[in-house]
Amino acid sequence: MRLCGDVEMPRAWYLAGFKGASYPTVPSAAEQSEAAREGTIDDLALAFPEKRLQAALFNDVKACKCGKPCAFTLEACNACGASLKEVEITKSENVFSAFLFGVKKAQKGFPYTISLRRQTSEGLIF
Repeated sequence: MRLCGDVEMPRAWYLAGFKGASYPTVPSAAEQSEAAREGTIDDLALAFPEKRLQAALFNDVKACKCGKPCAFTLEACNACGASLKEVEITKSENVFSAFLFGVKKAQKGFPYTISLRRQTSEGLIF
């Protein structure tokens, strides 16, 4: 199938396009649960100071002047394009670890929530 003249799109691909009032969505599971741990990743790190756990709780990043934490291997911000060559490597919260440990909220105050699509004994889809 051809799109916009020269773009070839295999039939197996799906484009989620605007359908009137919204984009197509995948239903979320109705299951809701409370956070297993009050506080933040920093609180968890203080409660369990083992070095191996610390490595899992935080990511090495270069924080751009636009506010986006970027991979420490990048030379330019992938949000605004600013140079990161002279930016020091710092730490940011590992969101996936926060989900795994059931941490309630981020250091910036917003709650850690996840849109659960399906959960079985073999897998978790979010």
